[in-house]
Amino acid sequence: MNWATIAALVLNYGLPFVDKLVEKWSNNTPVTVEEWNSLKSLAQNTALSQMKAALARAGIPETDPRAVALLAEVPA
Repeated sequence: MNWATIAALVLNYGLPFVDKLVEKWSNNTPVTVEEWNSLKSLAQNTALSQMKAALARAGIPETDPRAVALLAEVPA
């Protein structure tokens, strides 16, 4: 795996997912159902979902112009 691949994965799936993936890749960890489910769970925690959660915690609706501007900057 090269740096460009890792960077693309981070942009698409987030650092926690890629960190776990690289760890497993480097240790030649066998793919089990449990490991796969763990990775799927991490992949669902995207930058966009994290931004939406932060806005919700701050009480800012996603339709607020400031939220719209912030969400437009986050990779989908």
